[in-house]
Amino acid sequence: LLLSMTNDQLKNEDRKSINDSMHIVEDLAIAAELADTSIRSEQLMLDFGLKCMRSPYLEKRLMGLTEIKEVIMQCMHKQVVGSQGRARGQQQQVLQGIAC
Repeated sequence: LLLSMTNDQLKNEDRKSINDSMHIVEDLAIAAELADTSIRSEQLMLDFGLKCMRSPYLEKRLMGLTEIKEVIMQCMHKQVVGSQGRARGQQQQVLQGIAC
């Protein structure tokens, strides 16, 4: 639905209502236990950000840039958190090996 909006329809929507819609879709996907929910959600946000970037309206192009930036930041955060978790697991293995 969001990706099929025309530029004029997009012009009339504010960022909050669009983000709310995207979060509802994400929550439904999580509740339905769909595989790769976070990847699909990120892809939807990136696609929508690209659609906004192609808009003739400056405000929407800025919104698209912000969406893409947020997805990148979320992915970077997940990567950092994931690497910290792996590092903790490796530290625990080393400590267990020393304790034995």
